[in-house]
Amino acid sequence: MTAVLTAVATAFFSVPPMEVCHTAPLVEVQHSALQPVAVVRSVALREQRSRRTRSAKALTRGSRKSRSGVHSSRSKRRRGAQSRRQASPLRWEKLLDTLLADGVRYQRYWVTGAVGQRLHVLRVNLQEPSLELMLIPSAPGQQQGLSEIVRRYDSLNVTRTVIAAINGYFWNRRGLPVGITASDGELLQLHRYKRWSAVVGDGRGRLVLDTFLLSVWVRFSGKDRIPLAGVNARQMPDGIVLYTRAAGDTIPRLRSVRVSLFDEDNPDSLVVETVPADTLEQRLWKLQLRSLREPALNRSVPCQVIGVDSGAVPVPLRGCVLSLGEDIPLQERLRIGDTVWIESSVSPPVPFAVRHIWSGTPQLLRNGRLSITAEREGTVLWRFLHRRRPRTAIGWNRSREFLLVVVEQGEGSAGATIPELARLMQRLGAQWALNLDGGSSSGMYVRGGDPIGNARPVASALAVVQRRLWSTP
Repeated sequence: MTAVLTAVATAFFSVPPMEVCHTAPLVEVQHSALQPVAVVRSVALREQRSRRTRSAKALTRGSRKSRSGVHSSRSKRRRGAQSRRQASPLRWEKLLDTLLADGVRYQRYWVTGAVGQRLHVLRVNLQEPSLELMLIPSAPGQQQGLSEIVRRYDSLNVTRTVIAAINGYFWNRRGLPVGITASDGELLQLHRYKRWSAVVGDGRGRLVLDTFLLSVWVRFSGKDRIPLAGVNARQMPDGIVLYTRAAGDTIPRLRSVRVSLFDEDNPDSLVVETVPADTLEQRLWKLQLRSLREPALNRSVPCQVIGVDSGAVPVPLRGCVLSLGEDIPLQERLRIGDTVWIESSVSPPVPFAVRHIWSGTPQLLRNGRLSITAEREGTVLWRFLHRRRPRTAIGWNRSREFLLVVVEQGEGSAGATIPELARLMQRLGAQWALNLDGGSSSGMYVRGGDPIGNARPVASALAVVQRRLWSTP
């Protein structure tokens, strides 16, 4: 019987006997002579389809691998070309190199790479004993051009003169600094903004770049320290607020004023706002203080009480005004001639008295390496980081050479992105660097030269100051 079935299968389907015997069990062909033929045919068709399916899958996998390999190689080529463009050496051409004063040089570069960039660089050697690096705010309640800020400073100081300057800190619509700020030992802004970085310095060449916190207390004789609630603005009736001359000559403001302010959304346009009179501050008691030591932060400064009054009071020269909130009824126990201590500290600590603090974002370099800390500092706006625009930055190295840099935009110069700015500062020799206010605020002043960059009024200048030497007859 088996032989007959095998012969029939071979004649009709040309299927080898071994394959039939392997795929069709004998128990299934015991009932009919036609049943084994159907079974054998079905098994053969299934195996043929299975072989075709496996072959098609193999071809598909090979095709996919081939296509993915092509796409992968293309992506790798694109990334390689992009990295080569970014890492390709820039061509630097020095256009100008001028000695402005002992220890101060002005240089102008044209850098050619993916785009053309014009750089203005101040190289300052603070080992020269007559030089200082100072933060100079504009007139209270105003924004001024760099030349105006310099002229005002020179007119008020007979012992110092400005050699050169760049625009300084970021500022809001009312001209108030953004982030911790101090100028010549006087506090302008107490609170840190987000996790922005700041530079603290003694004015003589010692600078530290970090994400600082500043704490300030007021200590009365025999009393515990009371933390300061604010600087140059009161938000609530409680607590102690300190006012410096940056807030105006008189505290508080008795009349509403109309001021012209730059629109945040459109820096090229002006808006006019009415600032109301400060009625809350007017009814609180105030202490007029005069510093008994050179004003500075990160130490204790004794001050003498020279006036106790409510209402409007003038801010003393070399002094400040303390406004006592409703929860601090000390005016009855304080007398003219008493001593009050203003104590402060920065964290992380620094080993010197701090005279200047300015904030910026993001850090660009640390210990000579690229270290752009934008995400950590909360600076995530794409167009701020990656769109080419005018830029201002400060950098320095271990030799106490300081770099004040402006990257211009216009007349063929493309400006810079934040990563491009970091690489430019590194190429110029900086080991630490911080981005300052840029865009339409970016500019430079050089004594005896034309204004550089934008002419928009700003809130401060970061200036190289030389002490005047007086000759005796």
